[in-house]
Order: sequence, then C-alpha cells, then structure tokens
Amino acid sequence: MEIVRARDEADSANMAKSEFLSSMSDELRTPLNAIIGFSEFVVEDGEDPLNEEQQECMGQVLKAGRHLLALIDEVLDLSRIESGALALSMEAVEVASIATECVELTVSMAVRRGIGIKNRIEGGENSPIEVARIRFKQVLLNFLSNAVKYNREDGAITLTHDRLADGRVRINVTDTGPGIDDDRLAKIFDPFDRLGAENSEIEGTGIDLTITKRLVEMMDGEIGVDSIVGEGTTSWVAFPVTDAKAEAARATASDIGEEAHGEAAGTILYVEDNPANLELMRKIIGRRGGILMIDAPTAELGIELALTARPDFILMDINLPGMNGIAALAELRKSAETRDIPVIALSAAAMPTDIDKGRQAGFLDYLTKPLDAKHLLDVLDRMLGRA
Repeated sequence: MEIVRARDEADSANMAKSEFLSSMSDELRTPLNAIIGFSEFVVEDGEDPLNEEQQECMGQVLKAGRHLLALIDEVLDLSRIESGALALSMEAVEVASIATECVELTVSMAVRRGIGIKNRIEGGENSPIEVARIRFKQVLLNFLSNAVKYNREDGAITLTHDRLADGRVRINVTDTGPGIDDDRLAKIFDPFDRLGAENSEIEGTGIDLTITKRLVEMMDGEIGVDSIVGEGTTSWVAFPVTDAKAEAARATASDIGEEAHGEAAGTILYVEDNPANLELMRKIIGRRGGILMIDAPTAELGIELALTARPDFILMDINLPGMNGIAALAELRKSAETRDIPVIALSAAAMPTDIDKGRQAGFLDYLTKPLDAKHLLDVLDRMLGRA
C-alpha cells in the first residue's frame, strides 16, 4: 500500500508540475511578445533610426527575448510529454526519404558557416520503421541543427545508417566539432544543462535533447550520443524495422521526384501536425507536379523554416501544438525576412466567426477542412502565377 500511495503522490505531483508549467508558459508569452514586438518596432523605425550603440543594445534585448521565448515554448512541449498530453500517430516511414528532406531543410543553415553535409542514407535504407513521422523528423532536424551549431567553421556533417544484428536500423548524425568529454557527455540529456555552451555565442535552451530523448522513447526507440574530444560527436537513434508498407508515408522530396528538386516552379511550406492531413496534401500537390512542399509539425519550426527556406507561400493550420496559427502569423509579420510571404489558413475551425477571426488576423485566404482539392489547386496556381 505504501508503494501504491507513493506512486500516486508522485504522479499527482508530476501532473501538478506539468499543469503549472503549461499555465506559466501561457502567462509569460503575452508580456514577452510585447517586449520582442516593441523592440523590433524601435529597431526598424526608419524615420527615427537608432545610433550604433543603441542598435547594439536593442539587438541584445531582442536576442535575449527570442532565447527566452524559445525556452518557454520548449518547456511547454516538455510539460505536455511528461503529463501524457502529447499524442503520437505511429506509421511506417522510410528512413532515406525523411533524411533527405531534413538535409534539404538544414543545408542553408550549414552553408552560412561553410559546413558541408554528406547524406549517405539517401537511397540506401528503404526499410520502413514504425514511428510518428513528424516527431521522427523533429528528432533528425534537432540532431542536424546541433551538428551545425556546435561544429567548427568549414566543418562537415555526415548522415549514415547501420543495420544492427537485432534487426533495428540505427541512424547516425556525425559532426567534426570539438567533441564532448566524458563528464559532460553523461549530462547531455539533462534538462537546462548546456554543457558550458551558455558561455559561448551559440544560442540554445538546453532542453531540446531532453525533449528529443523523451520523443524517441515514446516511439519505442533508443537514443545515444558518442563523442571523442578533438574529433567530433555522433548523435544516433535506433528503431525496429516494420514489415508494413511505407508507400503512403514517403517524404515530399521523393513524391515530387527529381524534376521538382532544384527546378520547382514554387515552394510551399505547410504547417500541420496531423500526419494524415500531410499525406493528403502531398498527394494533391503531387498531382500538379513541379511544386516542392516542405512541412513543419509546429508553428515554431514553421517560422524557422520560413526564415531559412523562404517559401513562395505558406499554408497554416490554426490549431497547432504550442503556438497556434494566428500567433504564428503575427510572428511572421514581425520579421522583415518573412513579413511579405503570403499565408493562407487551412483549418477545421469552419464557423463563420472562426473564418472572420482568421481574416481579421491577416491571412490572405481562409480554407476549411474537409479540403476542396480543386479549390486548393486553383489557389496554388493563382499564388504561383500559373492561372
């Protein structure tokens, strides 16, 4: 009885902690958005520009504000995982196609530091694994992002895969960074421990690998990090191979084909957390041809991809985990790099009041689910100048 009581008390305490974190995250976002928004307004004021010293000071305010916002968002994500509120939709996916898509989304970030990415998984490992597609993609994107951030200038990143003796597939992301010593490596999955990077110019929250580990474990996978000081670091995950067919879960890059890669008539960013809706959109866009679709499971990642990939326009779900679509639109409009990208809402919230609210928020158009494929294709043609 004592054991049962202790377990129940621990579960209750954990739930209370998660609810508190969720509540505090929401409460903190409102004043923080004001801090960031007004700071950006002051920095971008062309009529009364700041002097060099003021620009530098405001730049530090914005940098700190955005870092804190990222931390709040990740704490909220972690609280959902710990409280069991994060649902996963498991499906069969092909490792090679997801790896290719993730590399394409990361390459622009790597190029800015002169870092080369070699994808040795591409076309090599086609055995499907049973994972939540959008979360598996989030794991690989996190590995690649860290491999860029913590690498040396003009370094290299290599993606490889191994077929393990027990039938699992292991995916490796190896960088040529400074490496991590054993003492720090033992703490790499501890929340808020940045392993000394807080004293550098590298931005981060110290919680992304914690979330990644929890996600991998929720998908019945294994995660690890191996490192040699002075040589580099390898982050890896391993998942069992499934016998299910993965044709319906191929990534966008494979669906569109070689013609779309590098020669696409336009690029669409679709921000959507439902795998079935993503697959439907891939099939609809695949019929039109010549259009490259990239996708993100959260508004936060969608904003990051909008900054790096610069799509021709964005399709945005409204009800997203963490930041919703309306808040994401407001964030996109604050940045000079993304404010002119057309954004169209695509949502199951189809009441007249929902549509009015979306249009008042600034969406160029508001499409509702169930999706009218013909109308969507007409919108795509119009936006890409094909009409």
